Amino acid sequence: MNTTVYLKHLLAWVEKRDRNHLVVSHRVSCDLQLLSPSTWKEDREQYYLQKLKFSLMVVGGSLLLTAALFLQSVADGELHEGNRISRGTYGEKEKTVEVIAKPSGGENAVDLEIEVGERKYTSEEVKNMYQEALARLEEIWLGENESPDHVDHDLVFSTSLPGYPFRITWECENYRLIDSDGTLVSKNIPETGKVTQVSAKFDYDAFSAEVNFPLMVFPAVLTPEEQLRQDIEAAVAAVEDGPGRYETELILPEQVGDHALSWREKKDRYYLVFPLLGVITAVALFYIKDQDLHKELLKREKQIRRDYPDMVSKLSVYMGAGMTIRGAMEKLVSEYEKQKEIRGETKFLYEEMKTAMTEMQSGISESAAYERFGRRCASQLMLKFSNLVVQNLRKGSTGLTTLLRMEAENALRERKNEVKKQGEEISVRLLLPMMMQLCVVMIMIMIPAFLTFGN
Repeated sequence: MNTTVYLKHLLAWVEKRDRNHLVVSHRVSCDLQLLSPSTWKEDREQYYLQKLKFSLMVVGGSLLLTAALFLQSVADGELHEGNRISRGTYGEKEKTVEVIAKPSGGENAVDLEIEVGERKYTSEEVKNMYQEALARLEEIWLGENESPDHVDHDLVFSTSLPGYPFRITWECENYRLIDSDGTLVSKNIPETGKVTQVSAKFDYDAFSAEVNFPLMVFPAVLTPEEQLRQDIEAAVAAVEDGPGRYETELILPEQVGDHALSWREKKDRYYLVFPLLGVITAVALFYIKDQDLHKELLKREKQIRRDYPDMVSKLSVYMGAGMTIRGAMEKLVSEYEKQKEIRGETKFLYEEMKTAMTEMQSGISESAAYERFGRRCASQLMLKFSNLVVQNLRKGSTGLTTLLRMEAENALRERKNEVKKQGEEISVRLLLPMMMQLCVVMIMIMIPAFLTFGN
């Protein structure tokens, strides 16, 4: 069973359940019946099959694009083999990798930004850079604390500073109060506070310098989530500052306390929006196609109004020469067929007239054929024309020629008025571009004038 058969079954299933005509529109059926009366049912099936195929292609394309972007994001990631981040080579800048730590035991995931530095920096101006690095460190080591006289948040023991080649090691006067990573050990800190100090040692090749920071610590109140985050950050910092800094990869810890850690890189999942956009686009195009079909119907009606004065005028001439209304219409259809073979142009008015002649030949009465002709054209002009012809057939065709001449004059007059109205609408639409051009010309004239005046 090929795709078309599946789509036909799908269309039949939808049509049975589409009671509100949200998918299979009643207006579409009416438009197709007017555009192609003899084959409208088959045309409707093909019309919806094409719409379904196109909508499914849009959705499928969006899914393929999503899959391609997902694979690209996986290939371009920094985190690989579960917990490994590649370092840069010598001379490259530090890179920030956003990761998510997932502890075991049902704990909430922790978002982290890890600074991965280069394997080793080299510089000949270390002594000159030390004062700048020290000033920078004094700005950040307190972290969220406002003053060293009252420290109740964890300290920031940075092991390196962006843009500086120093390795910074921290020592605490009392490790019972402050851990090696700057975490306050609240259980050992009295409520009244405790005076202590920390020292930072700058090392780079043969250069070494140490600075002391006195402070007053107070116990901090931490939630379980904050404590877990601090433990993970401390474990990462220990790995970053340990012997692994000389390795080509930064190996993230797999265990922190009682929690086993699994790692994945934090990325923007923007590609997940494409399936939604694909579905929205497919639905929009599905209904926009109905609008295109209705525009074809409006185009048909416009063409019928345009050809109507010429048709009525020719009928009045032929009937004035002694022909019946049916004979005159048959002659018009014959002339149209010859012109169609030469120019290849289809005119809906004469196609419907041809259908009326075929109905008469099949046995339908002349008045019924004219009434059906007017309804199929779906135009007020043609309904008026068909009623005029049917009434005169019932009363006798005397005076029909005069009425047709008057109708031709009225139709021609209305056509002229419509053309005039369209010209006025075009003039109004051209007004905005003309105003924009005028503004551009004025700007081009005034700017040089102002510049000249300023000089």
